[in-house]
Amino acid sequence: MKEQVNLGTYEDSSPSAGHPQDYLSIVIRQFKKSKLGVIGLCLVLFMFLVAILAPFLAESKPIIMKYEGKLSSPLLNNLTIIDWLLLLTLPTVLIGWITYYILKWTKKYDRGRTIKLTFLIISIPLLIAIFLIFSKKYPLDKTNYKDIVTSFKDDDYVVFPLIPYSPLETDLISTDEKSTAKHILGTDGTGRDIMSRMIHGSRVSLSVGFVAVGISLTIGIILGALAGYYGGWVDNLIQRLIEIVICFPTFFLILTITAFLPQNIFNIMIAIGIVGWTGVARLVRGEFLKLRSQDFVTAARAIGTPASRIIFRHILPNGLAPVFVSATFGVAGAILVESSLSFLGFGVPVPTPSWGQILSDGRTNYEMFVTLYPGIAIFLTVTSYNLVGEALRDALDPRLKI
Repeated sequence: MKEQVNLGTYEDSSPSAGHPQDYLSIVIRQFKKSKLGVIGLCLVLFMFLVAILAPFLAESKPIIMKYEGKLSSPLLNNLTIIDWLLLLTLPTVLIGWITYYILKWTKKYDRGRTIKLTFLIISIPLLIAIFLIFSKKYPLDKTNYKDIVTSFKDDDYVVFPLIPYSPLETDLISTDEKSTAKHILGTDGTGRDIMSRMIHGSRVSLSVGFVAVGISLTIGIILGALAGYYGGWVDNLIQRLIEIVICFPTFFLILTITAFLPQNIFNIMIAIGIVGWTGVARLVRGEFLKLRSQDFVTAARAIGTPASRIIFRHILPNGLAPVFVSATFGVAGAILVESSLSFLGFGVPVPTPSWGQILSDGRTNYEMFVTLYPGIAIFLTVTSYNLVGEALRDALDPRLKI
């Protein structure tokens, strides 16, 4: 009689164990053992929360206002498509997380079902954003609501964000102002509130990091999978391409690409993404070389399974663990590259707020300590991602003691 082996669960032998645990539960439990990793994850989530809620934290338009008997929300009326998309991701993630735990609690958790349900939930904000794009236009509102407040009557009221200044709002009377109750971190050389620009700058840094890494992951996974699965001349061709890209210094190659492209944030994302895929490709290639000779791959070939299904359905899910770790470190590296490009003047165009740009502007007046704030933000963000990456690497290591 052959012994049946369940590869999808792990029977915990500790005294407190009462039931089998799936791989995700084991990884989460191992991740929690790293205190620095948990702290880094909390900082990353906090920065994401700040980036998503940036319009409600720092903006010159009121969140809600009652004026001349009319109740309105100028802030909501002037949110852009990107603002709505980011705001909708917050409840989407919460719904997805709650759904996962409901499935776990009802013992109906299935990886395939959960992945399909997750994609369905994630598509909701995307569909709403597409609807908003084609159904509503966003005129530029130049109304100075602070002047309107002076003409309020007794029954009128207004609620401004925590920082009642737009990141693009200038005040030439309050240039290079030190930290006050009015401007918490002071103002720059054109009178723009630094705290407001720091909050909105987090959006640029985090979005560049994730989109650029998403591009590099897509390229690296596809090329690495093809090289590792087929081998032969396909592997040699992709390996030579990797060697050619690696020969060039990464930062100077990105600098060259951005110098010949129009200066906008999307070109920066693309430039960083098409340069940083080589490490991912080599990782995926190594995993495919190790897994393509396994019994489950041989069985899939024997029954005539198409190569595309073997690659993306059977081998790839079993070889993504090191890719996730690499992606975490890649986000930190992309944020550093974007900050460096903005510092040199090749990043996001002025006056779009960016941590690197604020750092560059602070060089004109070191007495204001303007360079201190974006420097600390960049340091904490990069360090947090590195801590999360190290903790995730340790949690995904199968040689660890459970």
